[in-house]
Amino acid sequence: MTTKIRGKLRIFTDHTVAKICVATMWNAFCIQQCNVFAYVVMPNHIHILFQPTKTTVSEFMRSFKTNSSHNINRYFQLYSRGPGTSAMGWFGWQ
Repeated sequence: MTTKIRGKLRIFTDHTVAKICVATMWNAFCIQQCNVFAYVVMPNHIHILFQPTKTTVSEFMRSFKTNSSHNINRYFQLYSRGPGTSAMGWFGWQ
């Protein structure tokens, strides 16, 4: 599965944002009992190779995108930096 950032922002060049994304992803993998084979975080997208056992791919991606958007936007709000504080708008997935 490949998913990219809305607006092609190179948001994952900020290592804290990348860590938030990965932590949220692992939380979703654990909760939804997915087998993880590989993942890579690129500057404006991620690749994930996984097999859901308790849910569907669509349900996993919806949950992951919702929670990671919330967590990353919260980080931007707290530290007043990044897309959440500029004319580019809030972080989100395509």
